[in-house]
Amino acid sequence: MERLIKILIITNSLELIQKTNEIVDGGMIDLVHCSTGPDGLSQITRDNYDILLLDETLAGIPLTTYLSKAGQPPDLIISCPLSNKTLENYIHKIVQELVDKKSGSIQENKALFSSTNLFDAFMENLPVGAFIKDLDSNYIYVNPQAKKCCPQADWYKVATVDIFPEVGRELISHDREVIMEGPQDYIQKISGEFGRDRFYRTVKFPIVHEGEIRYIGCISMDITKLLATEKELLNSRREWENIFQAIGHVALILDPDLNIINANQAALGRLGLTLDQIQKKRCIDFFSDGQCDEKYCPMKNGFLLEDANASEMEMHALGGVFLVKCTPVFDGDGKLDKIIHIATEITVRKKAEEALTLSEEKYKNLIKNALMGGVYQVKAQGDFIMANQRTVEMLGFESIAEFFRKPRNIIDFYVDPQRREDLRKEIETTGFVKGGEAEFKKINGKKIWVKMNTRKIENDYGVICYEGLIEDITEMKRFERRLLQSQRIEAIGALAGGVAHDFNNILAPIIGYAELALEDCEKEGTIESDLKEILKAGKRAKGLVKQILTFARQSTQNMAPIKAKMVAKEALKFLKSFLPKSIEIHQNFQSDALIMGDATQIHQIFMNIFTNAAQAIPDEIGVIEVEMIDVKLRDKPKNDLVDLKPGNYLKISVSDTGQGILPEHISKIFEPYFTTKGRDQGTGMGLAVVHGIVKSYDGGIYARSGPDKGTIITIYLPSLEQEEALSVIRDKEAAGGHECIMLVDDEAPILSMNRQILEKLGYRVEVYTNGMDAFERFKSAPNDFDLVITDMSMPKMTGELLSMELLRINADLPIILLSGFNKKISSRMINRIGIRKKALKPVSKYDLAKMIRTVLDEEK
Repeated sequence: MERLIKILIITNSLELIQKTNEIVDGGMIDLVHCSTGPDGLSQITRDNYDILLLDETLAGIPLTTYLSKAGQPPDLIISCPLSNKTLENYIHKIVQELVDKKSGSIQENKALFSSTNLFDAFMENLPVGAFIKDLDSNYIYVNPQAKKCCPQADWYKVATVDIFPEVGRELISHDREVIMEGPQDYIQKISGEFGRDRFYRTVKFPIVHEGEIRYIGCISMDITKLLATEKELLNSRREWENIFQAIGHVALILDPDLNIINANQAALGRLGLTLDQIQKKRCIDFFSDGQCDEKYCPMKNGFLLEDANASEMEMHALGGVFLVKCTPVFDGDGKLDKIIHIATEITVRKKAEEALTLSEEKYKNLIKNALMGGVYQVKAQGDFIMANQRTVEMLGFESIAEFFRKPRNIIDFYVDPQRREDLRKEIETTGFVKGGEAEFKKINGKKIWVKMNTRKIENDYGVICYEGLIEDITEMKRFERRLLQSQRIEAIGALAGGVAHDFNNILAPIIGYAELALEDCEKEGTIESDLKEILKAGKRAKGLVKQILTFARQSTQNMAPIKAKMVAKEALKFLKSFLPKSIEIHQNFQSDALIMGDATQIHQIFMNIFTNAAQAIPDEIGVIEVEMIDVKLRDKPKNDLVDLKPGNYLKISVSDTGQGILPEHISKIFEPYFTTKGRDQGTGMGLAVVHGIVKSYDGGIYARSGPDKGTIITIYLPSLEQEEALSVIRDKEAAGGHECIMLVDDEAPILSMNRQILEKLGYRVEVYTNGMDAFERFKSAPNDFDLVITDMSMPKMTGELLSMELLRINADLPIILLSGFNKKISSRMINRIGIRKKALKPVSKYDLAKMIRTVLDEEK
């Protein structure tokens, strides 16, 4: 069955709910009960109701709020203390009648609203005082609001003078005026308790019944606060007018059409006019000679934006530059009512600002385009306040605008945020940081090293911040690492050279005496076989020493033009012979360039690099790529090539798909004896030897790798402009002679061995174990000797010093210098002294014989 009536009752009276439920038991009524004000407000917002019952004893939300939120006002609204027993019966009655009306039982609503109970409810809930008097001015009805003016009185059938003794007669006089003249409206002062006066606005009117005036009705409102407010408003208006006139700047009040309503004395004084002369006239007629462009008018812009609007303009009528601020004032309906116009002269300040702006612009341009590095300013917590172009470029941005497109925090650029915290603590403790270094990551993820000089300041806005200079030192750090590595390798090389010197002095007699013994022993016998094994082992040891000296860049080199591509192909061909087929080798040789080098050393480079790449591939499944191209390095190469001279180079790249090298190991791979392989899988000398050879050729070698990313070894070797002969033919038959040779060496075994070799070659030999004895002998008869062969390192007098002294006596004397440590004397020094040849021990019989004949034959 369709519901006819919807009722919303807002009360916490269970008894009233029960009574209401009794009359809706027929099923034609929807009753919704809410026990709190907020619940009732939510309910009336969601749905429409025919009847609203609001219990005023339930503290909370006023009736007007419910009605403002209702989508459709209820047909019947009852707002009163619903706990009243009589009123409960009355509600029962009117609800029943409304139900009957909705159901078709039509009754007269006039009888309903003429009910005494309804009148009482209306009067008791009236928000102003209401009372009824008889014609003798006795009170016969007073509602609760009216009783508040004199709560201690018993009002019913009490005369006016008894309630208000002081003003009673005056009130009775008003009553007579109502009877004689009709409704009256007046303000009455009544003394309240504690001597405080109250003011009431009272409207009195006659009540006519059956054609005669029977009663006097009164409605009274307490306006004490209203009068006080009006008085304050009046005082405020006067005070405001005084302030308005006292303003030292030009001040106007305009209407929406920009006509002048009022002007203060400062404005009138500037214009030399009176208020009557400018009132009701447009402001532009006085302040801009009628030539104002309304597009830039601060008053127009002000009320269009509904906000204060300020602009600077030159006012010829006032004789200066003024900052004009216009504030719109709107009425209660949101319409523009007035515009407050204040113009402050800033002529002097403007000139100072222009000079300051020019100075600041120069300063900003200096900072923005600073070449020495980045300039920045951040809050203590890291938020950027300012950064110049160099700073944002350093962090990976193209422009300052792009950088500040969203908030940036300097902490986000630190690789290690703890480093920033350490620097912050230092700044807070000392006030500055000088030369603080940190690793940054650019917006694209690339890492750089920076150095910062920062101080703590308080800026113009009172904010504590850090400002300073920031410099990209990535290249310097990379150079430092290379320098450190170079120094470390140089130190190891010096040690290796010293060891090699002593080792060579041991090997020289072993190899030499083995060669001498082989010449004298029975052929194809056991002794010959044993001597060959000794000689073989000695040569292997000599090769090991040569590797050490190659790393230390102290080995002798047979330099000649070499086509590197051919050597690389030969090495790859050899490599393929023992590599599994599951390892693919891809070749990309685009260069036929020649390099100046030792063929054995070049072959050693390729074999070491290729072997390392193959050993790095796990499970013997992967790819090795070899590339060889020509490159030309321009002036001032960058990054890894910074230590190479500009010029033509052969670039050799060898990459593998192996397991890669850890970052902490990548800087150590060229150090001798460093290896990540097992104990029996490598010596750690391969890459160290390659590094020594490449550096001795004035080349460069660099590695790029990462865990599970493989490794790329890149080598740059200087290339030649034109081809030269690649083969060197040498005569392997040792030539002898009959000249007299002075032989000097502090190592007796080597001295004895070399003496036997030379004497077997036919030479006459005198031997000396120290330089001093040799010098004295030569000084006594310099013409006795055709050649001097001396060791380098000897006590009392070195081979270098001995040579210098001998050449002072005979400048044409041929001298050969032997050394186990090649670094102790350079080729330049040898040439300057006048030494003809230099050789690294141990020297084979053939090499020594050839060297002697070359020097002696040149002399002839």
